Amino acid sequence: MANVLVITEHMKGEFQDISFEMLGQARKLAAGGTCSAIVYGR
Repeated sequence: MANVLVITEHMKGEFQDISFEMLGQARKLAAGGTCSAIVYGR
């Protein structure tokens, strides 16, 4: 079990596609642990 932190990008009112890809992979890596996200952008 692992805890994973993802930094996501929010620009012009939308999340960037890479943010969703990173979150999907983080959920796999967490394997029952916690998957959290930090949102930055405008």
